[in-house]
Amino acid sequence: MTHPLHSIRDQVRHLYWRESMGPFFDRLFTRLRLKVLPLEVLNTVVPAQGKIVEIGCGHGLICNYLGLANPEREIIGVDIDPRRMTMAKTTLNGRENVHFQEGRFEHFHFINLDMVILFGVLCVIPIRYWDELFANIHRALKPGGELLLHDIRVDDSMLFRLHTFKETLFRVVGITRGEGVNVMPPDVLEKRMMQYGFTVRALGPELDVPFHSCFTWLLTKQSH
Repeated sequence: MTHPLHSIRDQVRHLYWRESMGPFFDRLFTRLRLKVLPLEVLNTVVPAQGKIVEIGCGHGLICNYLGLANPEREIIGVDIDPRRMTMAKTTLNGRENVHFQEGRFEHFHFINLDMVILFGVLCVIPIRYWDELFANIHRALKPGGELLLHDIRVDDSMLFRLHTFKETLFRVVGITRGEGVNVMPPDVLEKRMMQYGFTVRALGPELDVPFHSCFTWLLTKQSH
C-alpha cells in the first residue's frame, strides 16, 4: 500500500531528524536538501515497480522517498562515503524494499535493472572514469531500461557560475568527494551519451533544483 504523497516528505524528514543516529551537521544538511529536491515529480518519472539503483545516493534521501512512495520498488543506494552510508542505514527501521551498500557501482555487478539514477553526481566524477561508468550502467540495465541523469547545465549564466562555486565549496569542506567540477556542454554530452548506447530525452524544468543550473535527461538503453 502506498502512502499519500503529501505525507512522504514528512516521513523522510522524520527518519533523518528524529530517528537517525547521524551527526548533527549531517542531519541538518539532509533537512535542507530535503526542502529543495523535486521528490514528488521524481516519483512520477521512476518506474512504479522494479529494481532501481541510485549511484552516489549520499544520505539516502531519494532512495527512502521512492521506497516509501511505492513498496513495489526495490531500491538500492550505493555510495563510497562510509559516514553517509552508516547514517543512511540507520533510517531503514526494518523496511525491506530499500537497501544501502557502500562501494562503487561497478563492484556490485548488478543485472536486469529497471532504472539507474544519477542525480547531481556526475559532476563530481572525473571525466576519465565516464567510459567505464556508463559501460557498466548500460550492461546492468535490462533491455529498454532507463538511466535518469540530472546534473549541471553548462552555460554562460550567473546561475551556472554560482552552482559550480557551490560544488567546489562542498568538495573543499568535505561534503562531497571528487576532483573539481566535471561538466560538458549539453550538445557534447548528448553525443557522448548516444555513443554509450542510449537514446536521450530531455525532461522538463519541473525537475530542476532551485538556484541550480541543471538539466534532467531520461536515457533509454539501446541494444548494441
